[in-house]
Amino acid sequence: MTTIATYDTIKYEVDGHKATITLNRPDALNALSPHMITELRAAYAEAENDDSVWLMIVTANGRAFCTGADVKEIPGDGKVVNERPYLSTYEQWEAPQEGTPPFRSMAKPVVVAINGICCGAGLDWVTTGDIVIASDKATFFDPHVSIGLVAAREMVRLAKALPRSVALRMA
Repeated sequence: MTTIATYDTIKYEVDGHKATITLNRPDALNALSPHMITELRAAYAEAENDDSVWLMIVTANGRAFCTGADVKEIPGDGKVVNERPYLSTYEQWEAPQEGTPPFRSMAKPVVVAINGICCGAGLDWVTTGDIVIASDKATFFDPHVSIGLVAAREMVRLAKALPRSVALRMA
């Protein structure tokens, strides 16, 4: 039996013992908006609490898997939390990361199927998935410098998951 939950920015489908979460903002290259992060967290909780689900798969529609935080969601004045500059508070730094499953506290294995561009906070899936499968169309890079930021936690985690020289070339 197939079960489909209704979300705006993702697709959630349970087929047999497998839950598939598909990032579904292809026009935005599946960039993580606050709304998408809220929906992802709800879908992870739904899969984790469903006894019929034994395995979770995360994938994406379109030419990008995930391009990280949606910079269009950053207010023009740069102030989003407690009237502080963007990315100056713990909550702001952690927000994009909240889009990835809380793997360390989940009992069910998560397979990440990367089928396109994967960068920024999208790299969190590479470093926290139980199994990561990349298609021949997958590309990986760190875009932080293009918006005036330095390489962040993704590079630290990649240095533990990949050969250090590969992670350093991306930073």
